[in-house]
Amino acid sequence: TPVLGSEPLFEKPLLAYAPDVFVLLAAPRHPLAASRGWRAVVAALLVLLTAATAARHLGGRAGICVAAVLATSLVLPLAARIDGTQLLASLLGWIAVDGFTHAWFGRREGRDTRLVLAYAALACACVIAGPMSAVWPLVAALIYQRLTRRADAWQVLQPGPGLVLIAGLALPWYGAMFERHGMTFLAHAPFYPYGLEDHCRW
Repeated sequence: TPVLGSEPLFEKPLLAYAPDVFVLLAAPRHPLAASRGWRAVVAALLVLLTAATAARHLGGRAGICVAAVLATSLVLPLAARIDGTQLLASLLGWIAVDGFTHAWFGRREGRDTRLVLAYAALACACVIAGPMSAVWPLVAALIYQRLTRRADAWQVLQPGPGLVLIAGLALPWYGAMFERHGMTFLAHAPFYPYGLEDHCRW
């Protein structure tokens, strides 16, 4: 984790800083434009992905409505300017949601590949933006099963191998951080990527 002075900076996982580092190396003369540029690209991909997911399963009009609501919301341009980590986590979460909906409503062909991609996306979200960013699609899947009472809604997602994949990619970094910083790290980790915020008022 980054160090400010002599104190570790438990704001967000280390990989969350990677996109800005890459774009700064690619465009050192225009750091602000490059930083905002990759956020804008991620925001556009998020709109396209949510629209495609809705259109695939609910029809073209639903996809257009979803894209319009997200693209015209105040949150999206604000996040595109100042909160790239959360944007990237949202994109990865929606990749998982797209894989889950394909497993529920799509054809059997390609189901396993999409589930591998979905759980890999959740693992990346966990090491980029924290555990909560990886949990919400799984919670949404459980809520879907509860509301629809579909017996195989959870089993068809193959959660056992999926959770093993997430743990295999995420635990090395989390384990190393816990070994190095102990309970101080664990106190901040649930709130990533806002680990430095004051959560006492919650």
